[in-house]
Amino acid sequence: MKLSIIVPIYRVEDCLERCLSSFQNNVSKDFEVIMVDDGSPDSSGIIADNYSKKYSNYHSFHKENGGLSDARNYGLDFAQGDFIWFVDSDDYLIDGAIDEFFKINSKTMCDVYCFTIEKHYPDNKIEYISYNYTAKIMNGHDFLYYQYKKHDFRPEAWRNIYKKSLLLTDEDKFVKGILHEDDEWTPRTLIKAQSIFVSKFSAYAYIVRENSIMKQGKFDRHIESVDYMINKYESMSFNIDKSLKKLILDRMINNYLSIFSKGQFYNNKKYFKKYNYFKGKQVFLKTKIKVCIYCLSKRLFCKMSRMINK
Repeated sequence: MKLSIIVPIYRVEDCLERCLSSFQNNVSKDFEVIMVDDGSPDSSGIIADNYSKKYSNYHSFHKENGGLSDARNYGLDFAQGDFIWFVDSDDYLIDGAIDEFFKINSKTMCDVYCFTIEKHYPDNKIEYISYNYTAKIMNGHDFLYYQYKKHDFRPEAWRNIYKKSLLLTDEDKFVKGILHEDDEWTPRTLIKAQSIFVSKFSAYAYIVRENSIMKQGKFDRHIESVDYMINKYESMSFNIDKSLKKLILDRMINNYLSIFSKGQFYNNKKYFKKYNYFKGKQVFLKTKIKVCIYCLSKRLFCKMSRMINK
């Protein structure tokens, strides 16, 4: 089996068939679809079962609700393919995307394949988002360094296809219970890649939804998740040098400050970090200035941030 497509499923009865049927729009059928019903209360699980009955390479699994990370990890345990593609159930693949992967893989044999995505907005506008790169094939460190340096790194796990050998141990899996788990998972996965191929082929349709995580206002869980990531990357033991670590931490600390402002946590002592929290963390001058203002006056920092964002 060449490719395993893992599809976590939860409350998507209105769009699941669009996702699952999109895999059929390819000549090659050397792939399997691992559909993980994450305790969905609607008819999504039934739809998955119907596809598993109709197509021999579709397999449906049912589990108690544990969240996106847990569903992806669950699917990994059953995947038989040499490569893994995580596809969110409310998105879908562009026609020929799987065939394009097979064609490129037969010529390059890389560890990771990155594609252009189509970002579909509610007003039917489509934005095409491609990676910038200096070479079509780069190792994980050089790829990450270039993307972070250009402020172009996009952490979504579904943007890339990964060699399964990068994801074999429990330490390679997604962290359960945090929001925006891809921000934590993707860098530490890509850093292990010896070769990453960047393609301009438009392979994935990402559907922008009105009830996205940030629009739901889950600022408490979000800021706690970013705090977890900062601490993990500050003390990380995996293979990453100081220059790349600085770029990653700088982005994560900026994320923390941004969420603090958006959530208006200036009256919440729980999420306010004193200067000692930032002391010693390698960040750039612009971020240091932000930190100083933040530590000097939480309310002033939030006010300035909202003015700048406007």
